Amino acid sequence: MDIPQEIFDLCIDWVEASHRPLPTLQSCALVCSSWLPRARTHLFRRLAIDFRFCIGEGTMLDLITQLRLQIFTNPSIVPRVRVLTIHLRYCVDNQPSDPESVYEMLPDIPFTHLQELHLNFGCAVFDTRSYPWRLLRLLCLLQRNPQLEYLSMRNFGIDTASMYDILVYLATYCTCLKTLALDDIRQFKWSSVQNDSKFGWKPLPRLISLQKLLLYDASSLRLMNFVFGHEFFDWSTLETLALVGSLDSSGIEAFVKSECGQNISFLTLDLRNMTIGVFFDIPGSYMLDEILGSVTQLRKLQLLPPSIDDGGILQRTFEQLGRQTNLGQLASLYISNPLFPLDSHLVELTKAMPSLRHISFNFGGWLEEKVVNPVDMKSRLPLTSETGVLDSEIVHT
Repeated sequence: MDIPQEIFDLCIDWVEASHRPLPTLQSCALVCSSWLPRARTHLFRRLAIDFRFCIGEGTMLDLITQLRLQIFTNPSIVPRVRVLTIHLRYCVDNQPSDPESVYEMLPDIPFTHLQELHLNFGCAVFDTRSYPWRLLRLLCLLQRNPQLEYLSMRNFGIDTASMYDILVYLATYCTCLKTLALDDIRQFKWSSVQNDSKFGWKPLPRLISLQKLLLYDASSLRLMNFVFGHEFFDWSTLETLALVGSLDSSGIEAFVKSECGQNISFLTLDLRNMTIGVFFDIPGSYMLDEILGSVTQLRKLQLLPPSIDDGGILQRTFEQLGRQTNLGQLASLYISNPLFPLDSHLVELTKAMPSLRHISFNFGGWLEEKVVNPVDMKSRLPLTSETGVLDSEIVHT
């Protein structure tokens, strides 16, 4: 159903009625061409472009054409955009992809002053052999934005050679990078020919210094092995780490050997796949012990438990936390979307960990603390106040 033009007019007119000397939008979201004639008259720092809602080839082509004409070539807009979020669709109606396809949007992105870049590739593949032009265009986009501080890439497939090239460009050109998110990886192929098969991967121009890192490692992808098993990053600066997806023993072993957990203060740990397939070769409790034992400065821990915890992984995690002697600074615990009783387990945990001062229920992002006020939690979790905070001093008394 088409959104009436009057709604867009009303929104824009409200902005234009502000007292600023120039009509200015802090954020602009483009999902259809109806926005474009008016959006081009505004100056905004945040731009979101979403092709997922373009139904049919004609609608999407129209939006792409108008973007190129009215936004990407506008000298007033391009230098001001600092945050770009784009959801791409590389193929419509089963059309084969090729370098000259109108849907290959990466070479058209003109921004050179980006501080944040969020790319959803729509299941696209960055395979050096099959799609070399995509990788080259992505690398050029990174090279043109040396002030980039936050890079998020999700919903894509890639091989190790292409990922290595991306890291080389980040190390060379994006020296301000603080946050890297590799999320929802569809495939991660280990290249048959590495760039130096005798000695492994060549050293980067410099080690990449991150403050925040998110890794999504699905079963058998071995992305953690690649990231933690080679000297690509300066782990001394890493403060926030999110390990999401299916964790396996080899990935955890590479993580522990890298010693990257020594300075981590905020860890997000995915428990949802710890009771199935991937842990057949090693007990889940041992895996937890390895992970938690390697983070010595941890102050905040976020857990992502399964919605149905038949294996009792969350209870076992609490037991592991209570036994860890290196977590004396842990003060905050976030539990995402708990759907089962936790009362007695939380009491025992707070008794075992006197440092724990804050327990809340987080429905936010994996790299950020976004605690909501779960009003309906009080009846289900008697120990939780309306603000979602458990005062451990009351429990200890």
